[in-house]
Amino acid sequence: MKYLLFVSLLAIALPATAQQVVICSLFGDLAENVMKIRQKGASPAFVLKALLGNDETINKIVVSLMADAYSKPRYTTERFQIRAVVDFRSEVETACLFN
Repeated sequence: MKYLLFVSLLAIALPATAQQVVICSLFGDLAENVMKIRQKGASPAFVLKALLGNDETINKIVVSLMADAYSKPRYTTERFQIRAVVDFRSEVETACLFN
C-alpha cells in the first residue's frame, strides 16, 4: 500500500503523460514480482493473501493481474522463467501505456 500513497502523491505533481508512465511502471513492478513468484511455484491463494488490501480498485487490478499471470505457463529452466518474467512485465506495461 506504500505504492498507492506514492502514486497518489505523484499524480498531484506530475503532468498526465508522466503520471501514466510512473503508474504503468509501478504496475510493471507488480507484474514482474507476481510472475517471479508464479514461476517459483507459489500458489495463487498464497500470493493473493499477501497482496490484497482494503482498496477495492487496487484489489480488482491485483486479481486481474494474478489471473493473467497464472494463465501463463510455468517453466522449469531459469532461462525460460526469466523470459516469462520479462515478457509479462512488458505485456502489462504496454497494455497500461497504450490502451
